[in-house]
Amino acid sequence: MLAGTGQLLVREFYQVLGVRSDAAEEEIKSTFRRLAKQLHPDLHPGDADAERRLQQVIRAYETLSDRPSRMAYDAGLANQRLLRRWRFRATAMTVVAAFALTRLGHLLGEPRY
Repeated sequence: MLAGTGQLLVREFYQVLGVRSDAAEEEIKSTFRRLAKQLHPDLHPGDADAERRLQQVIRAYETLSDRPSRMAYDAGLANQRLLRRWRFRATAMTVVAAFALTRLGHLLGEPRY
């Protein structure tokens, strides 16, 4: 989660806007404007889902349109991906180690459970 916002980084701002992570500022701006028009409350009165989606689009644009915020966001995203990869490898190593110990115990004649 992003500190104090309650938002998961898993829902990447780039995905929210539908742009690539190397998108130019002008592409981000034009995509934001298009989505803001599509999701505008006047076009969807009483639609809580459209309002929620519009808020996500606004938050993504606020972050990605400001160069220092975008750099910090990208760094956090990279750290999150590394952490996810590390957790996967640690879990895989634990499974392999447990299997190896089970096989070793079986070879030594210990009872199987």
